[in-house]
Amino acid sequence: MALIWEKKIKGVTYQVITAGSSVRLYTNKVFHSQWNPNAVLCGGVWDLLLLPAFMLAKPTQIKNVLVLGVGGGAVIRALSHCLGPNNITGVDLDATHLSIAKRFFGVKTIAIDQSRIKQAHNKAPKVKSLHASTVSAQHNNAGPIECRLVHAEAKAWLENNQTKYDLIIEDIFKEDDKGQPIRAVEASVEWLALLRKSLTKKGLLVMNFEGQASWQKAKQTAKKQGFFNSDDSAKYINCAKLALPQYENRMGVFSLCPLDKRLLPTHAKMYANVTQAKWDKMGYSITPYKI
Repeated sequence: MALIWEKKIKGVTYQVITAGSSVRLYTNKVFHSQWNPNAVLCGGVWDLLLLPAFMLAKPTQIKNVLVLGVGGGAVIRALSHCLGPNNITGVDLDATHLSIAKRFFGVKTIAIDQSRIKQAHNKAPKVKSLHASTVSAQHNNAGPIECRLVHAEAKAWLENNQTKYDLIIEDIFKEDDKGQPIRAVEASVEWLALLRKSLTKKGLLVMNFEGQASWQKAKQTAKKQGFFNSDDSAKYINCAKLALPQYENRMGVFSLCPLDKRLLPTHAKMYANVTQAKWDKMGYSITPYKI
């Protein structure tokens, strides 16, 4: 590993470290995020931010993305690399994180190889499920992705925003008195309602929780309020929990269209070049729910 950049700003130490083909961000010595174009899924907790999109019948239906809590921008790079949405907006309160994302993680207007994604569709094997048509779907994006980074407090920014998104990734954390990461915004009725309001009619919401208790409380709130109910939502999975054994984090997923965990290995291979053998070794835990 090689330390390529380090700076202390207002008592916070930022480090950017390379390890092989990967670039890593450490904030106060906490491993914050990692990007490796040769291993988009690498067994890190940030994998869990991307995987919910692979539970959709057509992941490339995601055209407009909002990321609340950019960090190093690993999930922006992953989404750009795998799915090529038309627009990605990243919001972060830490201006240094945004600078690092642009300078070291390559988060900017990102040109991608659209032919690579089309070839993935064409070469992928058929899947025998109610979503089998996914495999033959064509990727319709053209040209570079428009990526906009915004220095702002996420809640205040979202309250004034009128755009709706196909995918919202909410990954907003701060440090407690002991320097441990905790959620910066409580998953209250008001916050969940605001996030839900900002989704399109078939939108997907992914939220990072520091542990099981925090996730369970948010799931019960969403269920009680009926935020993700529709006329036919009782017929399909519209919620999921993702986890990895080495992390306390729980990734909560709320959807306004069907989720299917059976699609994950196929779509991981199609979009992230993960073989079935590698997938089996990853150790992802995915628990589906109807709420």
